[in-house]
Amino acid sequence: MIKIEIINSNDILRLGEYVFFKNFLTIGSSYTNDLFLTLDGLDAIHSALEIEENKLFITFNVKLDHIKVNKKITTGKKRLVENDIIRLADVEIKILKFEMTVHETRKEILNRKLQEKNFQNNPILEVVQNLREQNER
Repeated sequence: MIKIEIINSNDILRLGEYVFFKNFLTIGSSYTNDLFLTLDGLDAIHSALEIEENKLFITFNVKLDHIKVNKKITTGKKRLVENDIIRLADVEIKILKFEMTVHETRKEILNRKLQEKNFQNNPILEVVQNLREQNER
């Protein structure tokens, strides 16, 4: 989960908090990005935020010389902490919070939910449990 806040932008509709329930997100001027910003000077895929081993990093397009983090020019992959401010073109993004998001497969979710339920007096759940056990053999 990565929680950010756009604190400064020429587009006032972009201001505010955003939460992404993922460990990797892209930022850029293409609508295919997780955070889509239409700004002059922003590449289609401009930069990315990624959580690795509970640490947050920003990387950016190799065409760019640098980005600014906390008003300082930085190059390469940069580790971020909460309250850091990234400047991309005319937008300032504040890092509010981040933590690894655990991704479960559909099978893992089903198994967990089935284990949480009480199977007594529920014939449908008993059938589902039996089918699950047969598939595991």
